[in-house]
Amino acid sequence: SPIVMSNNAVFYASNRAVEVQPGILAFAGMSEIALLDVRDPASPTVISRHAGAYFHIESLGGGLLAATRTDTTDLIDFGDLENPAVVSSIGGVTRKMKAAGDRLYLVVRDAGGVDQLRTYNIDDPAHPALLASMDFPAGSQSSAPAVLTGSFLLSPSVPGLDVVSIENPSEPAFASRFVL
Repeated sequence: SPIVMSNNAVFYASNRAVEVQPGILAFAGMSEIALLDVRDPASPTVISRHAGAYFHIESLGGGLLAATRTDTTDLIDFGDLENPAVVSSIGGVTRKMKAAGDRLYLVVRDAGGVDQLRTYNIDDPAHPALLASMDFPAGSQSSAPAVLTGSFLLSPSVPGLDVVSIENPSEPAFASRFVL
């Protein structure tokens, strides 16, 4: 599980905590996302709360977060720290997500049980645009966080590690599977 560092303090929180700006963490709990001021790590304080059972959050920069629920991924604007607001929602059971610039990569399980990589342009967060969709091969079942590295998305799966080229975000391509 990742460790979130802020102001020389370390917070262990899996994929449920991200820094939204220096000294401010968003933490996804079972019934809400809490914004915490951790500039004094010995005494963190709650700035605001956003209701909803979120399982994974990802910072998109500029006070914007992507947060997964059971059947949607919400884009939430935390620009006004005391009044966060959902600006849009993307349907689907999101199992993994990663963001890079104006791109949001979601690994979504479709109704038939197939995992798909969906690439969205989130330049306008109120209107995310689907750029591409790609099916993973059979066996790509895992809820472990995905990792972006250069022009590849690394997605842990049951048999090992799936590698997807995202060099062209409009045409992601399955590159290989490393079996452990």
